[in-house]
Amino acid sequence: MANTTTKTTLIAQALADNNEFKKEHITPKTLGDYALAREWRNALKATRLPAYRIAEKRHNAMSKVEEESIDQSALYTALKPVLDLIGEINGHKLNAKNVAETIIGESHRIVVKDYNADLADARIDLRRAKIDEKNAETDADLETATAEKERLEDEIARLEAIPGNCKKQYDIRTETTFINAVEFLLGEAVTGQLAKSADEIAAEIKAKEDARKAKSKARRQAKRQAAAEARKAEAATTTEA
Repeated sequence: MANTTTKTTLIAQALADNNEFKKEHITPKTLGDYALAREWRNALKATRLPAYRIAEKRHNAMSKVEEESIDQSALYTALKPVLDLIGEINGHKLNAKNVAETIIGESHRIVVKDYNADLADARIDLRRAKIDEKNAETDADLETATAEKERLEDEIARLEAIPGNCKKQYDIRTETTFINAVEFLLGEAVTGQLAKSADEIAAEIKAKEDARKAKSKARRQAKRQAAAEARKAEAATTTEA
């Protein structure tokens, strides 16, 4: 790891090094600072559960007709120490929303439970077909294996679409798997921001803020227009009566 003096620079450089050179993940040994490594790991661990809860609620909300608002405040509270430890990179911290979505995405794994024998058998056959495709020695063998793989993929999609054949559930990932995955993706984010100038980053932030304001303004205008039309319709009904 790079020899630096500040906590933020040390963590950011460690993430960038791990991403670029595929080194070990952040540990007291690789970081060279036991207290800081422990602080970093505990900060990341604290984001896992609130991130998983958001992922689970999003999954459950997919089956509902009305859009449901999901409270993400616990995740952003837990995320602040993580961003503080990474610190500013070329004058700016990493985008909190982007980091939050990264953490949510890595907080869980989707497990599919099959309740249909044909579906379970098709998955086994698909694994065999993929092996056959990989080990094909001739063009004819490759063509046959690929065709079988594609047929089985279509069949699995058809069987999965039948209600009751399978169930997808979100399982929380283990701490180690979660932390390793998030560190790698944060390393990509740090590396990407290191490649930009402070002015470029500031321009991107301004563009996103302008887009957010425009979207909010459009929502307010649509809401006011809908309210005005509702009042107009109510007035017309009253006049007719």
